[in-house]
Amino acid sequence: MSVTKSENAMVYRVQNDGEWATIVMEHWEHRPSDIRPDRYMGELLVYSSFGRFGYQWTACGRPFIEFLLDLDRDYFMGKMYAGDTTVFDFDLSIAELKRKVRSVRREGGIDKDEARALYEAVESVDYSSTSEDFISACISADIRDFAGSKCDFDEPWDFIRTVINPQCEGFWKTIWPEFCNQLRQELEART
Repeated sequence: MSVTKSENAMVYRVQNDGEWATIVMEHWEHRPSDIRPDRYMGELLVYSSFGRFGYQWTACGRPFIEFLLDLDRDYFMGKMYAGDTTVFDFDLSIAELKRKVRSVRREGGIDKDEARALYEAVESVDYSSTSEDFISACISADIRDFAGSKCDFDEPWDFIRTVINPQCEGFWKTIWPEFCNQLRQELEART
């Protein structure tokens, strides 16, 4: 067993719009004595009003701070956030079902009465907070029976829509830009 105390970790405290984060960052590099290229690595740990995030990168391809500044939201959250980075959106899913009804009606796949019955069935789907419950609610509302084979509604999961997890979105829009501004200032001070 070993415990190592890091002398290189940096702690940042970010506050913005009533939100906050404590961010611990450490980065290091390995410079081989042969012809192999330098290897850049780093670790980021976040405790914030949006939750906890963390990851360690072992092959950044360039200095860690430069690497962090070029990350996009989806890659960053996919690595840093331990939970689901997207969440089910009931309203968007219902809107997608309704869009399908209108589309099939316009294309002549169903008549006006069938479209009305199907639209009402879609509107009767009970609110669901998860995609699994949404599928069950669609089945309970007999959407497939109203649609038959004319609308291809046999697979309610095809209409599930998601949005970015509000915790991830909040961190990315509120905390991350402030942290990146600080990192840019540090990089400029070094040059």
